[in-house]
Amino acid sequence: MMDKFEAWIALHGREYKSVTEKEKRFHIFEENMKRMEEFNNNNANNYSYKQGPNEFTDLTIQEFQASYTGYKKSSSSINNTSNLVHINDGPVQKSVDWRLEGAVTPVKRQSICESCWAFSSIAALEGIYKLTTGKLVSFSEQELVDCVPNYGCNPGRMRDAYSYIKDNGIFTEQEYPYVGKLGQCKTGKNLVKIKGYASVSGGVGPLIQILNQQPVSVAIDDNSVGFLNYAGGIYDGGCGTKLNHAVTVIGYGTDDASGKDYWIIKNSWGETWGENGFMRLLRDENVCPITIDVSYPIM
Repeated sequence: MMDKFEAWIALHGREYKSVTEKEKRFHIFEENMKRMEEFNNNNANNYSYKQGPNEFTDLTIQEFQASYTGYKKSSSSINNTSNLVHINDGPVQKSVDWRLEGAVTPVKRQSICESCWAFSSIAALEGIYKLTTGKLVSFSEQELVDCVPNYGCNPGRMRDAYSYIKDNGIFTEQEYPYVGKLGQCKTGKNLVKIKGYASVSGGVGPLIQILNQQPVSVAIDDNSVGFLNYAGGIYDGGCGTKLNHAVTVIGYGTDDASGKDYWIIKNSWGETWGENGFMRLLRDENVCPITIDVSYPIM
């Protein structure tokens, strides 16, 4: 196992401050690898996904949750808002994948910063900006980290990110690059503003309706070892019910082999996690539970 650990260190460029720290991380890595192998070799588990190592395999689930999530639930009811819209049923496509339309930028990394709310918001903005203007532009998560009041690298809400963009506009990633820590807010002539945002309630149906128009921000509960170690397939493992992480849903589909329906999720944990940074999540409103807080920008 030490050979695997050394290869993993070289692959991810990991450095440890002391021999003691390295030994500690090896034991965590070893336990995580054993757990993944046991899961993948258990043919009786009937799950539709596999687990595998990623850049977080030397962390415990508790350590990971403390640094790489960052959604803050509203103190008021999510559905008690003037921005709530009710979506009527209408014709929808059998499947949607906004990557195929060039409306999704490459997967990014939030690093050790609880800024998933910023990445979720920006990915949804990048999608609607492409669909509105024909131009795919990477916008600045760092501006939101620095400038949305009282957030920084702390848990936040996508609606506050959208409100900031509506009032102030947003720089591009090139103009205001991500550094993964709180910095001084920079102001100036920003590239784009939005008219506002909308929140959606009603479960799976309304989310599918909106996804036929654009990518959307959602909150989920990712507090499970299976979610952290997800390496491909349709994730139908366990999730909790306490929303703690924000991602962007960029489509949906049905697996030909199993017949299982899924959402396509863009995460902010880099390309070593999941399917090159994406996940296919079982399409059910009670899974993770994805349909509680749904919002999207309006241009």
